Amino acid sequence: MQFSAEEDRRYTQLLNKPEYRDRYRICRGDDRIYSIQCRNGDIEPYTMTTLCCFQSLKSKQAKTWMKKKLPNYCKITQNGDTEMVFVFPLHMLDEIADIVHVYRRHKLSPEQRARKAEQLQRNLEKYRKKEHCLSENHALRKEPV
Repeated sequence: MQFSAEEDRRYTQLLNKPEYRDRYRICRGDDRIYSIQCRNGDIEPYTMTTLCCFQSLKSKQAKTWMKKKLPNYCKITQNGDTEMVFVFPLHMLDEIADIVHVYRRHKLSPEQRARKAEQLQRNLEKYRKKEHCLSENHALRKEPV
C-alpha cells in the first residue's frame, strides 16, 4: 500500500492520541509505528479504521482459550501452533484490551505522586550514603603484597 506523506504520518500516529496514551502503555517501534503492549504480544494499526493484534501464547490450550474469548467481529488472519494474528475495528479496542491483557498506565493522585516522590528521595539519599561509605572503606583497605 502506498501512502502520501500526510496519510503516512496519520497512520504512524494512529495510536499516539491522548485517549489511548492516557489509558495504555504505548511504545514506538523501529518502523516508527506506535503500538500498544500486551502480555503476549502487541496491537498495531492495520488500516486507518482497523487494528491488528499479534499474540504469541505459551501453549495450544492458551491459544484455544483466546480463540473462544474473541468476539465474532474479530477476523483471524494468521493461525499458527501457538501464535495468532487477528484484526478488529478500532472502536472495539476497549473490549479487546480486556481479552488480550493490555498493559495499562498507572494513574496516581497528586497525594500518591507526592508520597512516591518523597519515598524516592529518601531511598536515593540512603543509596548515596551507602555508596559513599563503600568508597571510603575501599580507600582504607590495604591491598595484599
